[in-house]
This record gives sequence, structure tokens and C-alpha cells, in this order.
Amino acid sequence: MDTEVLLAIIGAFAAPVVGWIINVVLMRRKYVAEVDKLKAENDSISKSNSGVNVDNTQKLIDMIITNVVTPLESEIKKLRLSNGRLTRAIDKIADCPTPDTCPVKAEIRRQETNSNKSEHE
Repeated sequence: MDTEVLLAIIGAFAAPVVGWIINVVLMRRKYVAEVDKLKAENDSISKSNSGVNVDNTQKLIDMIITNVVTPLESEIKKLRLSNGRLTRAIDKIADCPTPDTCPVKAEIRRQETNSNKSEHE
């Protein structure tokens, strides 16, 4: 009879412990499966977002080229053309038949005077 009581006491205490151990093992598997699922979702979202980031970057580059680079290129071409004309005009001053009253020389001096006045204002 003592053995039966002892086995009953051990069974009463062992059943919850064994149940708890089984529960921990099953919950651990469930937790690992859920973590793996979340990692997979995160990877797929990251991959799709990287594609969106590349698209957004390309759109931004296109906007910069359209709104900044192209207008600057045309402005540079205009400045080069004006610079070439000015250089040719200055080179011809020495060949002018009337160096004292050369119209190119007078125009350059007039523009210098106007630009100096506008700088002081």
C-alpha cells in the first residue's frame, strides 16, 4: 500500500511537470515556425522595397536631368557662343580703321560703365 500511495503522489506531481515540458517543446516549435514565417515575409518586403527604391532613384535622376542639367547645358552653349563673339569683336578692335572712335571699343566701355553702376547700387 505504501508503494501505491508513493506512486500516486509521484504521478500527481509528475503529470503537471511532464505536461509543462511537452507544452514548452510544442510552443517552441510553434514559435520557431512563426519566426521563420516573419523572416520570410520581411525578406520579401525588403526585396520589393529595394525595387521601389531603385525606381524612385531613377525618377529623381530623370527629374534632375530634365529640370537642372538640360537648362544648364543650353545656358552654357549660349555663354560659349557669346564669349566667342566677344572674343572675335575684341580681336578686331586693333584692325579698326578709326581706333579712337571704334564702335566695338565704345560699346565695351559703355557696357563696363553700366555694369559698374549696377554693381554699386
